[in-house]
Amino acid sequence: MRFTVALASVALPLISAYPALERDLGDTLSDVGIDVQGLLTSLTHPNPNDPRFTQFQKPGPNDVRSPCPGLNALANHGFIPRNGKDMTLPILIKGLKAGMNMAPDFTIAIGGVGLLSSDSPDTARSFDLNDLDQHNFPIEHDASLSRQDAYFGNDYSFYQPNWDMVLKYYQGKTVTDIPTASHAQRNRVANSRAINPEFVYGPR
Repeated sequence: MRFTVALASVALPLISAYPALERDLGDTLSDVGIDVQGLLTSLTHPNPNDPRFTQFQKPGPNDVRSPCPGLNALANHGFIPRNGKDMTLPILIKGLKAGMNMAPDFTIAIGGVGLLSSDSPDTARSFDLNDLDQHNFPIEHDASLSRQDAYFGNDYSFYQPNWDMVLKYYQGKTVTDIPTASHAQRNRVANSRAINPEFVYGPR
């Protein structure tokens, strides 16, 4: 509950800070049932039979992706634009809810920070997924479960050795849980701190 309230305190100002979103033709916040008063009201549950769950497509040569595996998966399956470009808050709200059952308050908080990462002159409206590839802001960070630290050069691509460190905590498990995930993350932080002389973990 405390986490949701904290996200709401970020999300509410973001809504008022980006009034241009309300002018998106045919794709306004009201189109997806989101307004300031109803911000914390979840959308309907995802449809497990949504065909997009089985419609994986590799990104093409002109498509872009982010350091976030979740957003990349949503783009690869068509829950958000497959080219990874022109992400607006309404697109993200609908896509993350349908593909990951994310509540709109969380999506608006994260998506609002994503808008701040864009170099586009129209940052109030959209960003591209590769805009998020900035060290320690807003998504990329050291001690990733599946990527290398920026210090080693490639913080963008999947890195199997780091993922293997995570998987060893899941031997014999078919579902995740908070203790297992926290132990895996703690190990990754300790490993990165030991080998990365420029290690940083937390908001800048």
